[in-house]
Amino acid sequence: MSAEVELAAGAATAARPHAERAAAIAREHGSTRHALKSDLVLAAALSAAASGAMGSESSGQNTGESDAADGSSGVMTDTSRVITLAEQVRDDTRKLGLYPLAWPAALLLSDANGTDDAAAASELRHEAGSIVHVLLRRADPLGRSLAMASPWVPKVC
Repeated sequence: MSAEVELAAGAATAARPHAERAAAIAREHGSTRHALKSDLVLAAALSAAASGAMGSESSGQNTGESDAADGSSGVMTDTSRVITLAEQVRDDTRKLGLYPLAWPAALLLSDANGTDDAAAASELRHEAGSIVHVLLRRADPLGRSLAMASPWVPKVC
């Protein structure tokens, strides 16, 4: 919750340690949904900080984590970590039917990949919008109204 409060306040750099801690604790306790949501919040904090949004000092910070997947001795940047986390959350939430967590993961992935592959980014944004559309159709009138008024929910009219 602390990471989400910091993100809402525009403090991505301050959100990061809270998000890291929450993700680690969620994985320790074995709640799949909570772990996925915590990884999603962590990806959002890393993305906001890496993009320079919300008061981050630098872009592409080194996380100190090894990027062994590509065989290099380099380190994983915040952007590559956002992509890794968002892809995992997106894949797992779709597999488990946790669609309220799938659309924000698709948007994070879209933003992280946006400059590399515009067509793929557009497809991910469309996917997120489609998921939101289905969720809103299934929501009660009050829930739908609140979601449509939220600045964080994509407009899917």
